[in-house]
Amino acid sequence: MKPKNGLFKVSLLSISLLLMAGPAIAATIPLMAETFQSQSASSIELLSTIPNFGIILFVLVSNYLVKLIGDKKTVLTGLLIALIFGIVPVFSESYGLILFSRFMLGAGIGLINPLAYSLITHYFIGEERATMLGYQNAVSSIGSAALTFIVGLLVQGGWHTTYLVYLIAIPAILLFGLFVPETKHVATERPIIKEKNAEKTNKIHPKVFGYAFLAMLIFASFITLIIKLSTFASESGVATVGEASIILSLCTVAGIISSPLFGKIFMRIKFYTLSVGLFVVGLSFVVIALSTNLWVLGLGALLGGLAFALVTPYLFMQASQYAAPGQDNIVSSILLVGINIGTFIAPYFAGLIGILFGNSQAYFAILMSGVILLATSIIHFLVTSISKK
Repeated sequence: MKPKNGLFKVSLLSISLLLMAGPAIAATIPLMAETFQSQSASSIELLSTIPNFGIILFVLVSNYLVKLIGDKKTVLTGLLIALIFGIVPVFSESYGLILFSRFMLGAGIGLINPLAYSLITHYFIGEERATMLGYQNAVSSIGSAALTFIVGLLVQGGWHTTYLVYLIAIPAILLFGLFVPETKHVATERPIIKEKNAEKTNKIHPKVFGYAFLAMLIFASFITLIIKLSTFASESGVATVGEASIILSLCTVAGIISSPLFGKIFMRIKFYTLSVGLFVVGLSFVVIALSTNLWVLGLGALLGGLAFALVTPYLFMQASQYAAPGQDNIVSSILLVGINIGTFIAPYFAGLIGILFGNSQAYFAILMSGVILLATSIIHFLVTSISKK
């Protein structure tokens, strides 16, 4: 199948529906806290982020599994694992079993996660690669928005039923299984960013690890909003749990709108794309934390979603420029480790903010996360400006 075939693109992008599936049930945290009263608040929030620990481990496994059984079988294996363990909480009230099933959901996602990006960098080059990465981010946002919105509807029937949303893996299994052949990695356009006197090497470029660290910081801050928004809504009375879930879906819907524009935006403002995106996201967090009604809360979420769609594809776009031939998958894996460490530690990151400043309220965690994103934006802007000179 030709790589530029429309059906090929759709099937390739379909696996991204599950990439942000872990935190989708975050809106159920207050309800689950009532069921598991013997567990601490951080332990309940951990159910939302533990999939990302599974992702961290199995992202590293993915690269080796691909060599053993190939791309297609690795993706299908990951999707099946995510489907089976994703719906386990529907039938269980055991905290331990649910925690394990959530970890295994992440394991399944971890197997497919690097391939969702690396297959694009293998098959597409230049602006088309940037555009496809933007589409990939859009599909990921569609999956997140669909799951979060459905959770907001199903939560009326109790938190157990909300886990049925992971049946969304079925369309991805069918599309990828039917229309994507066993792929063979081919050399693609090499880095547009080249170091002087660079030599061919099997070593990973140090800047890849730099982008991974940056991704960890950004996602630890961003996921704080996702896990704290329902609690903030309850504490402030600005919104109900169901409305908070719908607000989160609005945030990801906004990302769907702006993600396809990433390629064009990047071509216009180049390396300032991340600075602009982070600044607007940080500003939106401040608006959300200080909101006093549902409309302002929704506006802040919309603003943040529009801007955050520039962040993830930028990180992968730039990290891929430092990938030597054959390193696309491992570079994607390293970046994903950074992203998922940040997501996994988000509850503890928010807790640390509360300890350091003596304020454990949800609005304060969201506010300080916004300040951190604003500071990161300014630092990145200055470093980029200096580097250009």
